[in-house]
Amino acid sequence: MNEKEDIKLAQAGDFEAFSRLIETNKSKLYALGLKMTGNKQDAEDIVSETLIKAIDNIDKFRGDSAFGTWLYSIALNQSRALLAKQKQTVLKELTEYLPQNSSEDMHQDKSLQLFDWDDPHSQLESAELK
Repeated sequence: MNEKEDIKLAQAGDFEAFSRLIETNKSKLYALGLKMTGNKQDAEDIVSETLIKAIDNIDKFRGDSAFGTWLYSIALNQSRALLAKQKQTVLKELTEYLPQNSSEDMHQDKSLQLFDWDDPHSQLESAELK
């Protein structure tokens, strides 16, 4: 079968036709994800997200370009979205997550330690002993 026939079948719900379309492009999508992120796991995530978007939107594919080009543009958008999301993530110090104390309070009050929290294991042990 040729690509146009597989596209029509895939748009009609034929998953095997969709799989054939994907197989010819999967390595290019992975290579793009790896090049954009430099991380194998992120590249795999990009491929997965691309395939999900492609499955959800196969009926919107008009055929103005090759199917591989359409998939590649989806993968490129997924890569950009992932990179933008990673840039937005700001890591905070652990002390900022401690309840009712700022990091300055923590440095001033040396008696308050992370270990002051009730340990779930200790709570279970105390309950069993009672």
